[in-house]
Amino acid sequence: MKIMKKNISILFAVLIILTITLITALLAPGDSFTIDDMTFKVLTKSETTGTVQVGDGNTVAINRNTTGAVNIPNTVLWNGRTYTVTSIGEAAFSDCYSMISITIPDSVTSISEEAFAYCRSLTRVIIPNSVTSIGEAAFAHCSSLTSVIIPNSVTSISEEAFADCKSLTRVIIPNSVTSIGKAAFSFCNKLTSVTIPDSVTSIGDKAFSHCSNLTSVTIPDSVTSIGIRAFSGCSKLTSVTIPVSVTSIGKEAFSGCYKLTNIDVSLDNPAYFSENGVLFNKAMTLLHTYPWGKEGVYAIPDSVTSIGDNAFYNCSNLTSVTIPDSVTIIGNEAFSGCWSLTNVTIPNSVTIIGKEAFSGCRSLTNVTIPNSVTIIDFMAFFHCINLTSVTIPDSVRSIGRWAFFDCGSLSKVWFEGNAPTVGSNAFLNVTARAVAYVNRTATGFPAEGKNWNGLTVRYR
Repeated sequence: MKIMKKNISILFAVLIILTITLITALLAPGDSFTIDDMTFKVLTKSETTGTVQVGDGNTVAINRNTTGAVNIPNTVLWNGRTYTVTSIGEAAFSDCYSMISITIPDSVTSISEEAFAYCRSLTRVIIPNSVTSIGEAAFAHCSSLTSVIIPNSVTSISEEAFADCKSLTRVIIPNSVTSIGKAAFSFCNKLTSVTIPDSVTSIGDKAFSHCSNLTSVTIPDSVTSIGIRAFSGCSKLTSVTIPVSVTSIGKEAFSGCYKLTNIDVSLDNPAYFSENGVLFNKAMTLLHTYPWGKEGVYAIPDSVTSIGDNAFYNCSNLTSVTIPDSVTIIGNEAFSGCWSLTNVTIPNSVTIIGKEAFSGCRSLTNVTIPNSVTIIDFMAFFHCINLTSVTIPDSVRSIGRWAFFDCGSLSKVWFEGNAPTVGSNAFLNVTARAVAYVNRTATGFPAEGKNWNGLTVRYR
């Protein structure tokens, strides 16, 4: 009996060992294992081979304190099965702050999002020709990375792929790339020049924004669209040429380019036209962008019917502008942040003053709104701190919220007609004794001396 019990115990122990061995040997896709202090996740497997990614997608693949050079192996052997390393998983090396260099084997085809994000000491990386995709923010905030060569196997550069690589001075984009994603190279402060290959068709929103040392950029005639704020904050960019192929340019594409004095456009471009360095639509009916670096006074051509959104946004050197009586619309933020603008005459043709159209025009002292205007939109004259008086014609039916908010010097508002509809806080933070001067025949205002939307009513 004792012998039988002993044999049963031995058999049971053997079964446990076999079961554990079998389970270990039959690692399923999604399971992970660690070899030489690097974690891998199973992607596929067959009887003797399989594929893995570096990292399990939840935690970093190595100890974050790892220093110096890190080599990713081409293959790893685990329980008799040879796995090929084909991808680097999400955040696999994120915030490995002491890692200086990384060797990626040519078996890898994809680098996932945030794979090397915040590797602040990473100075060197060679991306092999096998890689076809680089994920979002894959190398974002690698503040010591000085150069990168993107192989010609890559077809797109994803959103924020190299964002905030503050030491990046050189980047080679191959002619396999067709799109540069949103903020892909934003805040690469030491990048001085970039050549975009003629395979690229789109430059994403903020793609090169705040590349503050970028002095030149060549846009090939394959590009059809330039995104919103694509080159905003490129404060050393002096000129740019829009090729024949571009049919779409986003808002503020060149805002914050303080030295930009000229935007040139190919004469054969079907969508845009340039005159004296200013960007218009082809028919010159829409003023699209006035370069930030231009100084002094400017007379808008009388072919223009609409001043586009953000057209003069933050043009801090503009002192005076003449708007022709062909213009009917002043777009949103059209003159916002024009700090030096002291004089502007709005013609009788204008019907709408858009949102934040003159917000932050700190040198503007007075403005007369013509009898054609029906709407003064949201924050239209916000923070015009030296504006002392304004005349509201009887055509105005609506004054938007915060329209004259924080106009700290505004003391006189002249109303030529009946009381318009006024949004909340339209006259908040004007002078304490600001007066609304109204006609005695006007309706909708309270009695003499009463408060109306923050203004004291005085009849005349």
